[in-house]
Amino acid sequence: MLHGTHTFSDSEFSGNGHLLFENCTVRLIGEEMFARDAGFVWELGDSATVELHKAVSFEHGHLRWNNGRFTAGSTNALLVLGGTTRSGVLEVLDEGTIPTFAAHRLDVPIENYARMEMSEPSVIDGGSDSTIDNFGLFVLQRGVPFSFHGSAPPWLVNHSGGVLRRQGAEDDLTIIDGYGLVNEGQIQVMAGTLQLNSLAVAADHYLRDGGQLTGPGKLLLWAGNLYLDGSTVISKFSSLQIFHGHVQGKGTLTGPGFVQWEQGTFSGNVTLGPDLTTHLKGPDGRFLKGLLKNQGRLFWDQGPLTLDDDGLLRNEGRMILSDGVQLNSIAVWTTPDLYNKGLIEIAPNTGLFTSAVTFWQSPRGRLRIKIGGYTPRTQFDRLAAQVPPKLGGTLEVQLVGGFKPVAGDVFQVMTWPSYNRQFARVVPTVIAPGLAWEPEYTPAGLNLKAIKSRTVNSPTVLTNGGFGLTLGADPASAAIIEASTNLVDWAPIATNAPFTGLWDFVTFDLTNYPHRFFRARWVP
Repeated sequence: MLHGTHTFSDSEFSGNGHLLFENCTVRLIGEEMFARDAGFVWELGDSATVELHKAVSFEHGHLRWNNGRFTAGSTNALLVLGGTTRSGVLEVLDEGTIPTFAAHRLDVPIENYARMEMSEPSVIDGGSDSTIDNFGLFVLQRGVPFSFHGSAPPWLVNHSGGVLRRQGAEDDLTIIDGYGLVNEGQIQVMAGTLQLNSLAVAADHYLRDGGQLTGPGKLLLWAGNLYLDGSTVISKFSSLQIFHGHVQGKGTLTGPGFVQWEQGTFSGNVTLGPDLTTHLKGPDGRFLKGLLKNQGRLFWDQGPLTLDDDGLLRNEGRMILSDGVQLNSIAVWTTPDLYNKGLIEIAPNTGLFTSAVTFWQSPRGRLRIKIGGYTPRTQFDRLAAQVPPKLGGTLEVQLVGGFKPVAGDVFQVMTWPSYNRQFARVVPTVIAPGLAWEPEYTPAGLNLKAIKSRTVNSPTVLTNGGFGLTLGADPASAAIIEASTNLVDWAPIATNAPFTGLWDFVTFDLTNYPHRFFRARWVP
């Protein structure tokens, strides 16, 4: 054990012993290689101060930081762990008698190329210049491992190739507050939760291109700003949870892991990648103030989502909307959009989806409606558009629960104040043999009507120069037979009124033309 003031210059320590500093000042004015042997322990204890004047490298051994402080004696001060050999351990412990909050004061930057560990309830109290750059392995236990005493928050930067590991029990919580986290490497949450806060100071957090979230635990944004810059992979069984925070920037979150958005705000340009599964949960408090593009699977389980003037929800993957969820608008100058280029499905069974933004479906988009009875919401889906929708693409109709409609049944599957354009197609067209869907676009909404199938059967050229075919349809409908010689100019030649359900049409003037074409046009 050493007391008093001690100065070391370009010194080396070796052996398997234990060197303890307490109630003293250690001045390091050279580029010391603290330990040449893995068994050597260099310990900073109660009321000890280490003053660095250069970039000081520690290799191989154990640097145990129980209490005390690291300070800068010059602008070149830097503590490097394993910079040459990539070996050595810096242990941040709490076994001394000094109160925990002030026990580990850091006023120099650290570069870790080996292993750095923090035990519970140890705390690094960082100054403005106390950035921790991790290129190796940095292990956190539960608790609040960082605090801050400078004029601006310092950074914990997990570089490419580095691993920031949170380990402990499944119900444990580790909170990063006071330091801003920048991740370019791997965040490994082995169990429990690694929580990002911005309560003590206004610290921002960044997920940068090439980063990865692994482990069965979750990374939780509790408060503050999380900036996305490039692509971050959320591995299988891993999850990112957004609660009370603000996700912004331009970036992509890719799977095969999970994102859970409970509350908070998305802005900027954020993409949820093709292999990602996203859940929207929580009763309220979700805001979209930029572009959010879903290319994976998005399950909207609960509560509203509110868009402002810049809000655009773009679906290119699959969205499953639970009963009762709704899109709200706080826009002042424009009407935000829900743009569907993928598949949107309402509820696992049936339900109601309300949209106060423009529902806009592209030619490639699909809206799936399920029908299992005659009562809207509980037995068949309904999309309630509070602003005029812009329709296109495909309306898919799916019968569920063994339900079988009969001719004349009508289901209002969409409501609106007015509409722009129509769906390009309704599939399947045929419900059952002899029964088909007919879409009815009304001023109040879209009705799907079950009608008897309209068929054209048995077109035949007769031996006496005649031509015949059979039409089948609902007796309330009518058909007009039109003829042409060039497929451009068509002229009506017969109608089926009155109609009993079948019409055998025959004409005998084929010999008057070199070639002739026929078509049936149903009205209405």
